[in-house]
Amino acid sequence: MHMPGFAFLGFRRGGSSIAFMILQHLLLNSGLKSEDVVAIYHEKGIKIDDIPLSALMEAFTHNHMVGCFRQRPQALEKITNCDISPILVIRDPRDCQSRWFHARHLHEEGALTVISIEGAALYEPLIENDFFDADIRDLLDFTRHHNGLIFRYEDMVLEPLAFLRDFVKYTHLPVTREAMDTAIVMANFLHVISDEGVHNRSGAPFEALYTLPRDMLEKMNERFGELIVDMDYPIWPEDAPNIDLLPLQERDAQKRFMLSLAEQNGLRIEAIENHSRLLAELQMENGYRIDEIAQLRESLARQESFLAKLNMGSGIHLGEI
Repeated sequence: MHMPGFAFLGFRRGGSSIAFMILQHLLLNSGLKSEDVVAIYHEKGIKIDDIPLSALMEAFTHNHMVGCFRQRPQALEKITNCDISPILVIRDPRDCQSRWFHARHLHEEGALTVISIEGAALYEPLIENDFFDADIRDLLDFTRHHNGLIFRYEDMVLEPLAFLRDFVKYTHLPVTREAMDTAIVMANFLHVISDEGVHNRSGAPFEALYTLPRDMLEKMNERFGELIVDMDYPIWPEDAPNIDLLPLQERDAQKRFMLSLAEQNGLRIEAIENHSRLLAELQMENGYRIDEIAQLRESLARQESFLAKLNMGSGIHLGEI
């Protein structure tokens, strides 16, 4: 019987990057391994479907979790060295589409270039060969077929501890308590001040549902209606849960402050350790110098003794020099 190979999947602009990062730290701090094999090959200009099967099998052999798949590579079905167990993070596709609308120009100069469709509306395909809807359907079908674990991004934001506990329960990986504590602190998704100018993303749950004009929302529902119903998301704002973002933003701000303090303390500890090493090196070097000085003093004493004898007219033998 093969060991499970946990494959991490997520929607484009669906919060999968931060979720994968949190789980990576959870595993790393527990002495476990993970790898973003998709990012490695993306930086080489290699598309996800062109990643060699041998590379995927090697990644699953040496890691407890492999990701971060935003479309299903056909090669995953051909892996024979482990049983693939998908872990999928889903998000309201209207939020994903809204974030993708703002981010579509970010990758035009990347290793894998994309060509934006000029003049496309928010609810329309935004990139040439944009199979965003098909990718969502494919990821859902793949995860369900393999009895995988499905997380809702919105639930992760509201209850990050439940997200982490469900992950551990599903994977049965030996996660440590200290690693879980750290992961909970890192699980922050919301920002007090928007950073769309830098990242073109927003962590607020159901933002599109709450903010889009009614006519635009109708068009988004026409495009994603089947997927929305399939994933059990509310169709209209009046059907959505009432979420108070302020306490959530305050919670995440406190977590970021804790992480900042930890980083600063880490730098200070590193500086102290560097000073300690330098002091030890200086002490060792001074020890060498003290030994040299002692030897010079002994040599000088012998020479002074020799000169004293010479001045006294004593017989001098070469062996005394």
